[in-house]
Amino acid sequence: MGMRTLRAAVAAATLSLLFGAAGVCAQDEAAVKGGLQKLVGEKTAWKAAVFAGLKKGMSCDDVKKVYADLDGCDPAQEWSFAHANAKDDALVAGYQFSFNNGKLTDATILFKGSVDKDLFKKVSLEVFQGKWGELKDGQNEDILTWVNSDFNTTQRNYMVDHWELKNDLPESE
Repeated sequence: MGMRTLRAAVAAATLSLLFGAAGVCAQDEAAVKGGLQKLVGEKTAWKAAVFAGLKKGMSCDDVKKVYADLDGCDPAQEWSFAHANAKDDALVAGYQFSFNNGKLTDATILFKGSVDKDLFKKVSLEVFQGKWGELKDGQNEDILTWVNSDFNTTQRNYMVDHWELKNDLPESE
């Protein structure tokens, strides 16, 4: 491959990445809202719909049956954090799972950094309040926390360059 061809290939790949990311940034409110509603589901359950197959206390191997590409889970560690990729999702980059002594405690949705911050903040507040309940204070904050009667929490947080939604998994549901 000549230098000219190599430069052209690199330029094409760069443009593809830039325009691909711009496509996610340019998502309209309806697309973001629909994607979030699909991820979190109905108000009938505390955990997000995308975590329906998970239960608090599951082993690393059990979680791997639900998320086949789960990595990094170490049951010998007091705290272990494993990740799984999201496939073909315009909003989600992946998932993080927290284990205490090899037992699952919570799951987090890691949203793509290319999703517009202000649009996500506005739309997620509406969708998440529909799922976990109205918030009285702090609706303009980047960190919002919902707590249920069993003291399970769900927290939306902006982390440097992306949004996250951490969902405690209830004992039963």
